[in-house]
Amino acid sequence: MVSTAMVDAADIDSPGGAKGAPGGSPADFEPRDSDHAAPTKLKQEDLLRAQIYTLLSHLLIAPPDQDLLAICAALRAEDAISQPAEGEGATESKGGVAAAINRFAYAAASAAEAELEEDYERLFIGLGRGALVPYGSYYLTGFLNEKPLAQLRDAMAELGAAQIESRSEPEDHAGSLLEVMAGLITNRYRPVNGQPVSLAAQQAFFKAHINNWMPHLFKDLEQDEEATAFYQALGALGREFLALEAESFEMLSPGE
Repeated sequence: MVSTAMVDAADIDSPGGAKGAPGGSPADFEPRDSDHAAPTKLKQEDLLRAQIYTLLSHLLIAPPDQDLLAICAALRAEDAISQPAEGEGATESKGGVAAAINRFAYAAASAAEAELEEDYERLFIGLGRGALVPYGSYYLTGFLNEKPLAQLRDAMAELGAAQIESRSEPEDHAGSLLEVMAGLITNRYRPVNGQPVSLAAQQAFFKAHINNWMPHLFKDLEQDEEATAFYQALGALGREFLALEAESFEMLSPGE
């Protein structure tokens, strides 16, 4: 687990945490109507999951400003994350997340804001395109705006989420999808069936639109030899966190 004393959802969600994000926030999706589902009181585990998804989303959509860097540098993994769990794989995966969090915090503490702006530009924007192309369609088909994007749009309609009009990027941007996962966890959306989003529904979205390609993006980011230590560590954190999510979803009981 991540120490709640070190990471606060209000800080992560606050405007201005990531530069260039529309309206001061990288959130790409909003409820389709004002009468959307009211946020439920979350278990600590789910709150922390939502916070990490939101943090990863911010950092893939825009480079961090000094305030967000300070939040990143203050992250700490509690000892409990490395304690034995049921199954050898679970223990290894949780230990991996703990190490990745601490590595990321260390990199953030020594990162320079201007340097990260330059690195973000090279990685994700570039001249024509960046070193990495953070879109699901591209990773799954080699092209943008292909069938995976159409399937995602259908899923978003079912979940009751609409893309914010000021965003011109396709919805399958990695940062957008991570923001959607945070919204599913916090019950931000109102699905067309009128029911709260279950863990099984979260799992379905995760498997269909995130885990089938995004671990490769985070691995590519981690292994980019020209990237700063901050972005390499971000890649490691994203990769380890998604692996832990995939493992946790597989342990769900039917009907959850």
